[in-house]
Amino acid sequence: MKRLILAVLLAFTIPVLLAVHINTSGRCPNDGACDVGNTGTDSFTLTTDGATLAVDVTANAATLTAATTGTATFLGADAAGAANTALDTTGAGSITIGSADVTSVSIVTDGGTTTIDGDIQTDVGPIISLATGALTANSVHLATAASDYVLPACETANIGEWVTVIVQDISEVVVLQPASGDTINPAGAVIDADHEMDSSGAATGDGDFVTLVCVIADMWFSTAIGGAWVDGGAS
Repeated sequence: MKRLILAVLLAFTIPVLLAVHINTSGRCPNDGACDVGNTGTDSFTLTTDGATLAVDVTANAATLTAATTGTATFLGADAAGAANTALDTTGAGSITIGSADVTSVSIVTDGGTTTIDGDIQTDVGPIISLATGALTANSVHLATAASDYVLPACETANIGEWVTVIVQDISEVVVLQPASGDTINPAGAVIDADHEMDSSGAATGDGDFVTLVCVIADMWFSTAIGGAWVDGGAS
């Protein structure tokens, strides 16, 4: 009879003790892994006197859901309070912020807020390029010899893009060829569609330059120009 009573007590006491241990301390073994949940667990909830946070995990993502409809916030702190917070990856992996359906990303400091909304150009290349041939949008090119350049297409999607070309020496004739159907408008004097624009190559041509901006579709406007640039005929 005593053994039966002891067995009954153990049957009820051990689960209670285990539950108390998990709920009050949440400690894991000093060595080895600490598992929370199993393959049949849909999600689990973290609850304190501050709030409740639901955690849902897939094979490669963890979703934290707050109990309110406010902004989801991740905070870093040390024993003294506020702390520097780093987002890093192991090894040479990459870090991605946002996805294709993210409308904007804001960076907030005590100096103000910067919001990134739209395309971010990362392939800006060198400050000044010496390459010839096809011009790269939003870049400065220095012509160190007689050169033929091909402007990027000025389409609706490219409005706002620009190029700057600087002629180094007086003996160099620089040719700017528009894409098919585009027109160059240097200082209000429209050059015929599909016609190139040439630097003069004259004795006064040292340091000739032009900055062209795609202001409307199929039209490059010069916003800054120096020297004599002329209609070079059909390209």
